[in-house]
Amino acid sequence: MRDSYTNGLQIKIALMVALAGVCLAQSNDSSFQRAAALYRSGDCHAAIPLLESSAPTNPRANLLLGRCYFETQQWVKAVGAFSEYQKSAPGDPEAAIWVARAQERAGRGDAAAAILNDFLKIHANEQSVRTALGDIYVR
Repeated sequence: MRDSYTNGLQIKIALMVALAGVCLAQSNDSSFQRAAALYRSGDCHAAIPLLESSAPTNPRANLLLGRCYFETQQWVKAVGAFSEYQKSAPGDPEAAIWVARAQERAGRGDAAAAILNDFLKIHANEQSVRTALGDIYVR
């Protein structure tokens, strides 16, 4: 009898933990949706706190967070957010380009060029990355 009580209790605890996880995911998704709407309306300052809370569980939040940091000229923070996004999407040329742009704005032109050159070693035919690299060398 005690074993069935213990098993029942363990099941209830497992269900409560699972439900809490679902609620957290929905909350983060809701925060991300509100942040995306704020970003689209041009209010990056209001979007940043929501994106910072969503970023640990939502890779796209890192991309949007990086763009908000970029638009508010927080270059080093932009590099960090874009780099986190790039880890989740290593083959995404947009990720490499944004990391490089932020690096360049932070005064790290050599690092920016290195990021794009490294990307091109794997994805040699990616024209958007080649164009971004050319832009860095022109400046």
